[in-house]
Amino acid sequence: MFGLLALTKGKIILKTNSYRLSLDLLACAFLIALSLVMFWVERLHEQGFVYLGWGADPEFFIWSLNWFPFAWVHHLPLLTTNFVRAPVGASLAWRTSVPALALLTAPFTLKYGALTSYNFLMMLAPGLTGAGAYLAAKELCGKTLPSFIAGLVFGFSSYEMGQSLGHLNLSFIVAIPLCLFIYFRAVKKNWSPLQMGISLGFLLLLSLEFLKKFVQVSPLFRSPPLL
Repeated sequence: MFGLLALTKGKIILKTNSYRLSLDLLACAFLIALSLVMFWVERLHEQGFVYLGWGADPEFFIWSLNWFPFAWVHHLPLLTTNFVRAPVGASLAWRTSVPALALLTAPFTLKYGALTSYNFLMMLAPGLTGAGAYLAAKELCGKTLPSFIAGLVFGFSSYEMGQSLGHLNLSFIVAIPLCLFIYFRAVKKNWSPLQMGISLGFLLLLSLEFLKKFVQVSPLFRSPPLL
């Protein structure tokens, strides 16, 4: 009798968890799809369309997305190059290059080109950022609708829309809400410092600007769960 009740309870819990996971996947998929459709409708059918954004800034990010896979394949230094400003060359360490994104999208870039990778990343940025915010809010409050609204507001904020005019490094900020998600999850599940450090370290590499600010600000707070 007790075994049957335990089995029934286990099935109910499993179904509930599956239902919650389905809701989370659906919410994240909707935010990402909304981002793709929005850019497709608004930008990709413009006459003379080349890349998402205005001015010369997108050209540097397109070059960066192409440079890092090229340098990796040809065993060249990743953060210094004499392919620009020759013969002196230039350092990419302090510029707004996107090495992590470039290496993550390298197979796509090598097959379809850096221009396509750039446009795809810019189209994905608001949706992924919103999905990350949804997961962080869901981990904090445990409710789907408020979390979805939080993801929608954060991912499609005026800041995000403004940076989508050509600043890939400032638009692709999914690492920020995901770091909050990792923090909330680590506190709830009592993660070890090593687990949390590895998770946060990987995410921070996706946004070097956020990494620099994180390193600068963290000593001021001295939060035990973070440090």
